[in-house]
Amino acid sequence: MKTLICYLSLILLSSSSSYADEAADLEAKLKETTEGSTTGGKLLLQLIDHYWQNEQIFGLIRNASKFTRAQTDHPQRAQIMLKLIEGYAATARHEDVVITSRQFLEIFPNHALENQVRDRLATALEHTGRQSMAASERDFIWRHGGETNQGIDALKLYVSANNANSFKQASALAAAMVSTLPVNRLLTEVGIQGLLAAERSEQWAEGLQISKTLIRRKAPLNKKARRDLWSYTGKFEIRLGQFENATQSLKQAITPGYEEIHRLYIDAMINAKKSSSLIETEANRYLAAYPEHQYRYLPLVKTAQYAAENKELTKAITIAQTLLLKDASIPNLADSFVKWHGQDHQKAEQGLLKLIEQTKQGASHLRATLILQLYRDLLKNTPKARAMAYQYLAKSPTVDSRSQEIINLLYETSSGEESFKKDLQAVRQSATSFPHLQGFQNLVWKPAPKDKNHHQIWQATKKAYLDEQNPKLWKAIQENGGKSGQA
Repeated sequence: MKTLICYLSLILLSSSSSYADEAADLEAKLKETTEGSTTGGKLLLQLIDHYWQNEQIFGLIRNASKFTRAQTDHPQRAQIMLKLIEGYAATARHEDVVITSRQFLEIFPNHALENQVRDRLATALEHTGRQSMAASERDFIWRHGGETNQGIDALKLYVSANNANSFKQASALAAAMVSTLPVNRLLTEVGIQGLLAAERSEQWAEGLQISKTLIRRKAPLNKKARRDLWSYTGKFEIRLGQFENATQSLKQAITPGYEEIHRLYIDAMINAKKSSSLIETEANRYLAAYPEHQYRYLPLVKTAQYAAENKELTKAITIAQTLLLKDASIPNLADSFVKWHGQDHQKAEQGLLKLIEQTKQGASHLRATLILQLYRDLLKNTPKARAMAYQYLAKSPTVDSRSQEIINLLYETSSGEESFKKDLQAVRQSATSFPHLQGFQNLVWKPAPKDKNHHQIWQATKKAYLDEQNPKLWKAIQENGGKSGQA
């Protein structure tokens, strides 16, 4: 056995020595001639082939580099440049790959080796973090006869680049691919990626083209893919103003647990001018399906607004009443409730008062609407506005601009010193009764009345409140000459 091993070692050593001698001999001959000459070209080719066959990368790079510089008109220059690029790639010299590949593409446009060079270029660009550029190269390769995996990789790279232009390029590539790929799972996956990219880049028409191609070609769809396809289709149709089509698409996309799709379907129904009764039925289905969702009431609010726009005011008011009983804090709904009563202010007032008695949460918003919109602005009834303002402060102040409006209304409409003292006492008592409303505390004392006498009473009441609530704060204010930002 030892004899055999020794024999093999001798053979390998001899072979290695022979290869080294051959390379050394060729290198020596090259030194005796000009690299740009015919003889020099032949010697360089022999050296390149030698180093290529023996996987001696640095020798390959050195001589291939000489050849491409010196033999500019040689018919094998393109092939040698590709070997040089591959040598750079093997040694992870990515920038040299990029530079040499771009030189090749400039020198040899439309060459048969172009796709191979672009593949090496794309890989180097990936390694150096230039995803969009790498995607463009693989995109080009696929569009010029490259393998399907080049298009798939380009699509992935475009999406991973995560910017508006890369998503635009991804949707364009997907649109081209779905027209040519075989009808199988890959077609579906590429199409869905294209739909995502179209949405992210706001390419509505291009996205709809992808959708229609997938539908026309009967791409295989599992449950998730079916939902995604029809929901994207509906979204694109909405964006393009094709509301009737959108209702049909989104209806097919509705899936339990995906509330946004259901909500979009209702929006499409509204824009498609469906009957308010049909829309109300669907909005109630949505509420039943998502009773705890933050947007649970939104479709019904939109239904009421839609009914009002179509002069179906009784329906609008009825829907609003139902919702306000559930949650009177729904933004702007109480105001709309008053507006939809038109000139029948008495009925609006009765409706709000009844809702205040019946509602379990949000009564503050109803009282604020009564005070500001109905009593102050529409009826100009100051006594009623003031009486309801006292109720508001005693039962349901809130941390918002309406609290400040209501407090200012009291100050501005007080009929004299005694009335103003009563107003201040109501404000002081409200602030004392609701200490947890920190923001409300800040609203209570701003701004000071302009009237001199009222201002003095306001200051005295404020001092009494602060003395009681926070003596240290009031002392700090006094010592600072009344300049504290918390005053």
